[in-house]
Amino acid sequence: MVEIDRKDEGIQGNAVTRMVGYDSCTLGPKYSFTVPEETGIVWYRKAENDGGWLTVGLPYAVKKVAWEDADGETITSERLCFEEITGDGAVFREMEADEAWQAGMPYLWRPSEPRESVVCFYGEDTVVQPQESDVETTDGFYAVFGRYDIKDDGKTVFLLDDSGTRFVRAAAGSWVAPGRGYLVYTGTAFHSVRLIENELPAGAEGIETRMGGCLLPVYGTDGIKRGEICPGGHIPEEWPEGMYITPFGKMIKK
Repeated sequence: MVEIDRKDEGIQGNAVTRMVGYDSCTLGPKYSFTVPEETGIVWYRKAENDGGWLTVGLPYAVKKVAWEDADGETITSERLCFEEITGDGAVFREMEADEAWQAGMPYLWRPSEPRESVVCFYGEDTVVQPQESDVETTDGFYAVFGRYDIKDDGKTVFLLDDSGTRFVRAAAGSWVAPGRGYLVYTGTAFHSVRLIENELPAGAEGIETRMGGCLLPVYGTDGIKRGEICPGGHIPEEWPEGMYITPFGKMIKK
């Protein structure tokens, strides 16, 4: 568990050692930090044995998903990523097994062979980025890295229900756990939004993933926000050369 609430000398941009998270703890970095290879970063989550979808969205690139502990048996899993919201519901597409687990990208996830157990999302040699103080309010699917309490009537915030088949409107007093995903839908006053699974066409390549059609924040390695780019876009030509950090990973401008 790591919670960085002030800029201490030696924290921002520097390495931290092995980090462990749990479903109910807070991961609220306000400054970016790196986790070097072999030191490890693990988030523990309880999985059910009913085969339903679960949300997961972590501020680091996931390298391996394992049962029981980070060095345990690797889990064969299925994933869906958000595409769009239509009048029929929220559309998610099936992902290829070898597609990368991106940092800051929320997914719907379930093990191919479900069992009630502890699941570990393990990452290494990665950058953990700070999260904005407020949740997104534009239609789309987002990840939250620190616990977020629903303080109003929650008309636009929807959480995946226990069955893993639809999103239900979050009422005041409910909360989103760290590392989970939440849906924002402002188009209607419905109490639930249908989950639509869109299969990946055979042989399809290079399908662009999007975060609700919003601009993506871009940070420097010092954790300072430099600006925003469109999903799938490039670092602007007028920006200085160097490494930049986005919710989808590192980008280098030469």
